[in-house]
Amino acid sequence: ERWTNIRSQLSWDNIKADFLKSTALLKTFEAPVKVNMDFEQAMADVAAVARPTAEEFARLTEQAKLLGRTTQYTASDAAKAQQNLIRAGMTADQVIKAMPATLNMASAEGISIDQSSNIIAKALGGMNLSAELAPRLVDILSYTSAHTNTDTLALSEAFKVAAPVAAIDHAEEVEDEEI
Repeated sequence: ERWTNIRSQLSWDNIKADFLKSTALLKTFEAPVKVNMDFEQAMADVAAVARPTAEEFARLTEQAKLLGRTTQYTASDAAKAQQNLIRAGMTADQVIKAMPATLNMASAEGISIDQSSNIIAKALGGMNLSAELAPRLVDILSYTSAHTNTDTLALSEAFKVAAPVAAIDHAEEVEDEEI
């Protein structure tokens, strides 16, 4: 009788059911682990590009996590945007100041974070503007896009020509909106 009981417990159907339960349990943990691994890799990429101090890296990491909790984007998305801004020549402090505007523009204009971070970095850098002006730049671009027959991506193309002129005018204290 003992053998019969053991054999019934080791039946193919029971083994298969136990295996499927175990697989389902593992799948439950797979997604959060992958999300964490993706974030860690994204932050490692930020560190490789920026070469920040330990304090700067901690601030960048905390900001990416905060933006991941408080926006429609993930922390990994935020880290990738940070990396784009750094690749465009921004310092860690400048990135921290420009990130909220970067995500706001991507969301408001329906463009990718990559596009948004590239537009902001090129526009600010091309016109020699500080990162603190990123929110103002986003407001100007969004307003212009909403009130003209163009979009933010087309406006960003115009910066290729206009940014050097704007940088000269900006040095002469001309209002940014006039540019």
